[in-house]
Amino acid sequence: MSVAQKVRAALLSISGYVIPLVQQIPPLGVYVGLMTLPVVLYLLALFSQLPLSFIDAFRAFIAGTVASLGTLLTNAAIVAGLVLVLYCLIYLQWHRKQGLVTTGPYRFIRHPQYTGFLLFTLGLTAWSYWLLSVTWGIGWLTPEGTIALWYAELCAYIVLALIEDSYLSKQFGDPVCRLQAPGAVVPAPRKRESVRHPSLNRDLQPYSIWHDSASVRRAWALALCCWTTRTVRCRCTA
Repeated sequence: MSVAQKVRAALLSISGYVIPLVQQIPPLGVYVGLMTLPVVLYLLALFSQLPLSFIDAFRAFIAGTVASLGTLLTNAAIVAGLVLVLYCLIYLQWHRKQGLVTTGPYRFIRHPQYTGFLLFTLGLTAWSYWLLSVTWGIGWLTPEGTIALWYAELCAYIVLALIEDSYLSKQFGDPVCRLQAPGAVVPAPRKRESVRHPSLNRDLQPYSIWHDSASVRRAWALALCCWTTRTVRCRCTA
């Protein structure tokens, strides 16, 4: 592998971890005069005031979790996303020597770490939207801009997934890459094998919505939009 290829692979591997740094987040545990700010600035402020800032942030997060149904759903998405990202990172490093990893969380999704980041940023988006639209809080984006930012992150992760799929296909070959899960960032069932009908002399493809990847993706997108709307409404009525 040439130097340029190594640099390209390194940039591709860290790109998914850089995107959430622009996501808005409530400044738990630190006082900066604003209600929301980018994650990268929040982390700088948080680590500059350790250890009290971390304790205060944890207390505020727990208090917000039990405040209402909206905060419970929001914080559950944040925690689930972080846990999934950490688990995928550890699992990938542990099994990287075997080549293309298609077991564990990668058995169900090709890029589960991106799914974790999307859950994490979705929870932060709902939380920031509530602060900006219901309270007197201000931020570097408007409430509508906060939602648009999350959809931009969603598009960025889809593009990253496509680029990574192309890179892995060149590195390991198409036969090996076919062992991967069919869903890029959401679970999707594998396609059924065609069955040769002796009398019709042609392949039959039994159709089912659960074995149609496009239908599954549309269902996931609809569920995601409904969940986002529900979470924002619960936040606004809290």
